[in-house]
Amino acid sequence: MIGVVPYYFFGPRAWNLGKKFGYVTQAELLADRFNSKSISVLLGILSVAVFIPYLTLQMMGAGYVLNVISQDKIPYWVGAGITYLIVLIYVYFSGAMGVGWSNAFQGVIMMLLA
Repeated sequence: MIGVVPYYFFGPRAWNLGKKFGYVTQAELLADRFNSKSISVLLGILSVAVFIPYLTLQMMGAGYVLNVISQDKIPYWVGAGITYLIVLIYVYFSGAMGVGWSNAFQGVIMMLLA
């Protein structure tokens, strides 16, 4: 829960700035705020460095879950591939907004279950 506290304070401010100036990413906001393209490039590199392992771990986990619940009928790599394909199609057709709604829905479900 402590990790969410900064969003309470900075989230609405960042959202208002994004709405006012048309920012879509954090990199755009910070690059404009500090008038530095290098901040934008650095955040882009850091995002890729952090998100690729995170996404890979999710695909691997989904492949493992499908393997276990199918009692080895679906091989691990096939399960991971199916999951990757579903995510790829979903993101392609829904964009970042769809991912945001999915995360919001997942968060609400997790909070209700907790």
